[in-house]
Amino acid sequence: MFRYFLLSILVLSPLALASDGDHGTCSEVSSDITICANGTEVTHVTISRRRGYETLDLKNYTSIAPNALQDLKVFSLTLQLGDPSSCEPKAFDLTAESFNGVGARLRYLYINCWDVPKESNVLKNCPILSKVELKTSSLTEIPKVLLKDLSFLDMFIVEGHRIRSLDDSSFSGMPDHVELMYINDGPLESIQGSPFRNLRGLGRFSLKNNKISDLQPGVFNGLVNVEKLSLELNLIEKIRKNVFTSDLAKLKGIDIRNNRIKDIESGAFYGVSMNGLFLTNNSLETLPAGALDGIKGLSMLELSGNKFSVIPSHYFSDLRDLQWLKINNGALSRIEAYGLTGSKYSSIEIRNNPNLTELLTDAFNGVRGSTVILKMENNNIKIVQDNAFRNADLFTIYLSGNPVEDRNVTRWGVSEKTSVYFRDL
Repeated sequence: MFRYFLLSILVLSPLALASDGDHGTCSEVSSDITICANGTEVTHVTISRRRGYETLDLKNYTSIAPNALQDLKVFSLTLQLGDPSSCEPKAFDLTAESFNGVGARLRYLYINCWDVPKESNVLKNCPILSKVELKTSSLTEIPKVLLKDLSFLDMFIVEGHRIRSLDDSSFSGMPDHVELMYINDGPLESIQGSPFRNLRGLGRFSLKNNKISDLQPGVFNGLVNVEKLSLELNLIEKIRKNVFTSDLAKLKGIDIRNNRIKDIESGAFYGVSMNGLFLTNNSLETLPAGALDGIKGLSMLELSGNKFSVIPSHYFSDLRDLQWLKINNGALSRIEAYGLTGSKYSSIEIRNNPNLTELLTDAFNGVRGSTVILKMENNNIKIVQDNAFRNADLFTIYLSGNPVEDRNVTRWGVSEKTSVYFRDL
């Protein structure tokens, strides 16, 4: 009898939940998650497992009632508001009271496919949030209310937006202690004034995959703690002087890959300290005179995928900390004498340049460093002139994939301690 009574409870309890007037109709959306709703308003959510993070698929709903999430014991929550296959931003009624209970525990919040109201204060009951991510939102401006009371916010990420311009007032509602911010994947094309001047806590900043075509002097003023700055996949055509300045005191790297850069003004990076500069896949038809003058501490430089054909004599010689240089997949056809002179190299890559058919005398003269590896595979090198490698401190030279006609490396001026490979190991 007892077994029958217990079994009856187990079988009937879901039906009791489904007919609960307070919560409306309940559905098990997975083996662990039950969502109750009145029409398209979520009224209650329960999760049987406890792992600290959860994703709620809410594409069939339009709002979350007050207290509906109060029983969730999670520190990380993802709200999938729209169909993930299209993720068209959707009007969804979220209020501060929607996060009653769960908000006190939340550290990370991800909201996908949301048509964000401009003056929404939906997060005011989430006092310890450290990360907010809005993916494929309808944002046309940086929120001025949404984040302003989040005293512990470290990371704000927007991926997919409708913001077209930024100006000096754009970040007036952004806590100045945010350390990481991404405004990626949208139509952003104009940045006026110095809109980031008060974001002094920012350490990593990305404006990747937008429509930015021009950067004006002073645009990054105030970013005194930024270490990594990403501008890749934009439409930038020119790097002007005083866009990047010594005000970027903690900078470690600038990523400007996959733009349309044709010109870099002389002294564009003068006084800037950084470890890495990444200019891969741009439209540089020459290496502009003075473009790299005055950079401090640069150890990694990537120039692959550009259109320049000549490395001028002594072009890199002032980069006294340069260790890694990449010039792959481009139009390079000529390295002038002393073109690669440098004192601290570890690796030089000059690969897949089909127009490079000849290495001139003293092209590598002055290459210095500790166990320098020179990778020159899959160019079209046929001729190596006498003493092309004279006074080059090279450990290994890789030349596989080149139709080299005369392989008398002694004539090339190669040191006895240098190993030369004509085919892959």
